[in-house]
Amino acid sequence: MPEEIKYTSASLTQEVIKRTVQEYAPDAITNKGGYTYVNGSLMPKALSRALSRAYRTGRIIRPGVGMTERFIESIDPMQVMSITVQQQVNIGIHTRTLRDDGKVGTPYNDGLINTNHKLIPATKPFTIPVRQINDQPLFFPRLQLETMLFDEVAETLANFFENEVNSVDSYHIAKMISYAIYRAYKAGSNAKNIITLDKDTAYDDLAMIKIINQLNAAMADGDSETELGAFRGRRQLTLRNELLGYLRSPKTGYVSNTEKGANVFYTPGFDLDESMRTGEQYRGSINGYEMYEMNSETIRNAEIWLGLEPGSLDGVLGIVSTPLSYASGGVSKKSTLLLQSTEHDGIVGFPLTKFGGAAYRQIFLIVDKNWNAPDKLRTTLAPAPVVAPKNWDSKYEPIERVLYDENGNPTGMTEILANVIAPNGDTTCSITIKVTDADGDAISNATISSNSEGATIPFTNNGDGTYQLLVRKNSVINATVSATGYTAGTINVTAKQSLDWMHPVAIVLTSPASEPTKASEPTKASEPAPAEDEIIESAGSKK
Repeated sequence: MPEEIKYTSASLTQEVIKRTVQEYAPDAITNKGGYTYVNGSLMPKALSRALSRAYRTGRIIRPGVGMTERFIESIDPMQVMSITVQQQVNIGIHTRTLRDDGKVGTPYNDGLINTNHKLIPATKPFTIPVRQINDQPLFFPRLQLETMLFDEVAETLANFFENEVNSVDSYHIAKMISYAIYRAYKAGSNAKNIITLDKDTAYDDLAMIKIINQLNAAMADGDSETELGAFRGRRQLTLRNELLGYLRSPKTGYVSNTEKGANVFYTPGFDLDESMRTGEQYRGSINGYEMYEMNSETIRNAEIWLGLEPGSLDGVLGIVSTPLSYASGGVSKKSTLLLQSTEHDGIVGFPLTKFGGAAYRQIFLIVDKNWNAPDKLRTTLAPAPVVAPKNWDSKYEPIERVLYDENGNPTGMTEILANVIAPNGDTTCSITIKVTDADGDAISNATISSNSEGATIPFTNNGDGTYQLLVRKNSVINATVSATGYTAGTINVTAKQSLDWMHPVAIVLTSPASEPTKASEPTKASEPAPAEDEIIESAGSKK
């Protein structure tokens, strides 16, 4: 008789993982001392299925509701460069009038027999480049081939896939926003796909009903540029919680108590199939729109995809898409394997998702009336490109690694920065300040005086010329660095820089007696040039 997993899930993703392991790898489960352990060598039986289910449950942009998707399974994902969907093409009117009591019908075709060439409703292939890759490895640093606590497995997988889903959905949201604004500026004063909302009057009588009516009318007009009529079928409204509140308030909008999504997890008889069908972010239906909530981190990642400054998309409150307007695709390597890793001291898995998307009909935005689209998106030539940055270092998280002596005996632990995306809940930035003298030698007796929002920030002296400040993300930091025998220097860290998980800064302190000599010396070739986005001011001038 298989043992039952003794674990209370804290999220829908964790519950999906728990049930999948219980269903497909029951022999991997062992209970001991009140805890559940998983046999690492048997995890591959359930890992791929758990990831696939978690992916389906977590997606915000739902296939069949807000997009058309062809998801292909491939042995070699590199060989699949694009997918093809069908786009309807209307080729004119295909009705005719008949002769009636001597009245002439359609010219040359007014008899009972249609002698004209038949008009056939057609489709044409629409190719979607599949260009983006999520090849994020999964690390279980302490998982050996014997056993690991199920708690750690569930939480590791849940964190991994919540970030994976955020990456994919924020990409599609970035594509939708880019295309919508491109179409709006291309249409100029005739643009109908940007619906503005005045937050000051959002709670007035029928305010949101008027917004939805305006949206309905715009969608009923169809998309004349692509010669396509009204947007029939399912519609997805991907929205911020702020807009959801306006929509559901009495007097201003619609009274609806429908709340599915994650709530299905908290109800007796939790239905796994239902959760995968509706998705975790499903917030019910209003006036024909299936609503899915997007969080601030998703929008922040969309800004990164588009190369925009933080906050550039704050005015975007909702995005309306349909399977007729947006298509996406991907390649999933289902045969995820777990391998012993000497580099990271444990087990590492290599799932892979390759994805891309394209819009071929209008996409509608609901925006704050005071919001202006970023200059980069105001183009009439083509939508702004959606490209991953060179790296996502600010999101990486350290993992522990065992240190061994020459005889192979463990002697301690160290941290290494791995390709593991940090959970969204991280709200702090670690600022590392490297302090050296004019010769490049470390100064290990410095004092850091700094404040943020009026509060003094404590610092940690690492003893090697580096110092740590732990601050809230999006903080502006002004710090004074002083040391005996040196002129004090100042460091400024911008709000943008502190949005990262960590931010390095370097400063050189000069000795007043050596300044004239040191000033004429050339910069050493070994000294790294400061990063362009670092604001480093040295107050090394004589007083």
